[in-house]
Amino acid sequence: MNAASLTVIVFILATVLVGLLTMQMASHRVQRERSQFRMAVLPETVENPRYWLLGLIPAIVLSALLIGFRLTLHPLIVLALGTFSTALAFMPAFMPVLLGTTGLIIALVPAKIWLSLNLPQMPLGSWSTNFAILVGCLAILEALVDKLLPVHNSPKLFDRHGRTWVQYLIQQRVWLPLIVPMPVSFAPNLSWWPHLNIGGVQMALTLMPIFMGIGMRHREPEATGILRRDTWVLGIVGVLTLALGIMGQTLQLHPGMILLMVAEISVFGWLMCMLARFQRPVLSAAVGGVRIVAILPDTPAAKMHLRRGDTILQCNGQDVPTRAALYAATQNLGTFCRLRVRGFDGQIRLAETAIFQGAPHMLGIITFPEED
Repeated sequence: MNAASLTVIVFILATVLVGLLTMQMASHRVQRERSQFRMAVLPETVENPRYWLLGLIPAIVLSALLIGFRLTLHPLIVLALGTFSTALAFMPAFMPVLLGTTGLIIALVPAKIWLSLNLPQMPLGSWSTNFAILVGCLAILEALVDKLLPVHNSPKLFDRHGRTWVQYLIQQRVWLPLIVPMPVSFAPNLSWWPHLNIGGVQMALTLMPIFMGIGMRHREPEATGILRRDTWVLGIVGVLTLALGIMGQTLQLHPGMILLMVAEISVFGWLMCMLARFQRPVLSAAVGGVRIVAILPDTPAAKMHLRRGDTILQCNGQDVPTRAALYAATQNLGTFCRLRVRGFDGQIRLAETAIFQGAPHMLGIITFPEED
């Protein structure tokens, strides 16, 4: 079995394993929310269809670009990228930006290792620039994923210093089934193995599993700021890496220097993103009101534009220092609800909306359990 055939096997196994991981994490998320808050913020395991579907169009576009520009890769590089991407997908703090270190790792493998595996050592100049271009495109794609991907910001309770706090978890993987061109000399001697001839260049095709998405935990009520920083950092990493690959082809830069700089840029981007995630606990139960941990979709609370971290102080003119007091105040609302709310920034505002007929007490908020 050669490296090209092995990449297809890795593709199938990685796709199934990360799919099972995504399914298990989604199920665990629903169970945890129900255990801690008596109900799930989002009972549907939306992570599963997103894993399978949201990466298809980006994968088709990127595969077409790789084939159209004849950016061939050695099958061992494809295998290494797919394997490393799979390993990263199993990390709780999932950040595909580290894929850029794969090239330097391969370059540092001693020649005797390749000989012991009966594999030829790959000249750096034959793949370093195409590797940089591919990694740059993947980083730019990851920036777009962070910007546009619908994610579920799941609350999780934890205790520290005698108090109960809340942190939020985001775990969403996306499967990119890439079709990657490789030199035809590395293709198996099989009549059915796909080959192409574009512009007089013979290429064979193989599959590479790449996993995009977000895996992180944070302690701010909303993840908007962190995701915005990630988008900028990953975008810059992608543009710089892509530029290195293009410059390497046009200016004949040293391939070892290209791989070293790509790895440095990737590690720098990873550090910048990780630093934004180390935060002190900020959200705990409020005094004198009911602190909102999460908002259920399509409920009166969502219509009133209530936000995570808000504290409800009054309901239709009645003080509500506890959740029990809030529940009692909602029993005689009629068809309208007016709330006095203190935002996480300390600003006081009023919110009001009509209430679902027949269920006046269902505002659609999740709070700290100690407020029961």
